[in-house]
Amino acid sequence: MATQLSREFQRRLGELRFEPTEKRVRAISGGRTFADSRRTVLVWEPN
Repeated sequence: MATQLSREFQRRLGELRFEPTEKRVRAISGGRTFADSRRTVLVWEPN
């Protein structure tokens, strides 16, 4: 029997997941900074 990993991960991880990261995130639009954080979190939505 074989299991497709993406289906298995979706079944087991069917809820919102997150992971803190050391990366700095900065969002700039039109030369203006509107978000800048060193306490960022990666988020994965199910499906």
